[in-house]
Amino acid sequence: MFSFRLLLITLMIFFGLEAFTQVVPVEIPAAAPAISGIEETIIDIVLNWLKGHPWFASIVLVQSFGRNIFKPLHALIDAFILSTPGTKDNETWAAFTKSKVYWFIDYMFSLKLPK
Repeated sequence: MFSFRLLLITLMIFFGLEAFTQVVPVEIPAAAPAISGIEETIIDIVLNWLKGHPWFASIVLVQSFGRNIFKPLHALIDAFILSTPGTKDNETWAAFTKSKVYWFIDYMFSLKLPK
């Protein structure tokens, strides 16, 4: 941070303060439409259906949140267990992945990792 400030001060002295205080107008081109008419229609239909069925939106939200938490956690634990030299933790993890608790979590949040 100190070297950046020193560089900035040196440049301001060399080029003059006016060079760093001038505002240059920039033209921003108009953005192209992000979605087409059919896509907008489909999005409107889905959003209107979800407004009428908030319970389904809640289920999707919970499943997405759980998957975003549990899948990276599963990958982290799996990588850690495979990197350790011992086999006791491998056996414990294998026993846990065969349990009903893990089956339920996997069923709800789709945790299976690609081999």
